Amino acid sequence: MPHYRYMDVPGIDTLCEQTDESLTIKQVSSVANQYGKKKVITETYGVKETVLPEAALTAPDRAGIAESVPIDFSLRNVTDIASEKVTFHYNTQLFDFVSVNSAQAGITVTNTVYDQANGAVSVNVSNTGFGSGTISGSQKMLRLMLRAKSASGIGSVEVTSAQMTDSTGMVTDINGLPGKTISVHTVTRQLMQP
Repeated sequence: MPHYRYMDVPGIDTLCEQTDESLTIKQVSSVANQYGKKKVITETYGVKETVLPEAALTAPDRAGIAESVPIDFSLRNVTDIASEKVTFHYNTQLFDFVSVNSAQAGITVTNTVYDQANGAVSVNVSNTGFGSGTISGSQKMLRLMLRAKSASGIGSVEVTSAQMTDSTGMVTDINGLPGKTISVHTVTRQLMQP
């Protein structure tokens, strides 16, 4: 503590998540007041592991021609999220849009904008059915339904943007958005001879 008075800006380093570290914080602020220092500085949570929110897509790897293709969108590592806006893009040569719905009770699709020419679906979601009106942890959010067209090939479905809004109104972009490659193939069935 005696060295704080010789610093232009007295400072401390509070590593990790030390919630019981109030004495050191008080000491540096007291010395700053005693010696007329106008500022103090701290590095807080310097080596704390941060778990960032992420999005995930779950879909089959293969689909037959004219088959329905369910694609589930989930959020992981989220806290106190009240709403989301998600945009999906898919290969229009191989897939047709069928629908998008909430994946569980308490999640409500409030608006859907479908752009057939560009293979885009934007969805606004509200988390109204939970006790607090928000979600936390990991939750399956949406089910996007596509139908494979009559052409074979390999196509992708991607989340191209995703935003979350927490209960205070703060908007956060989710980084590292997922994509899924799906192979559409002709299914050949052989009849069994008796």
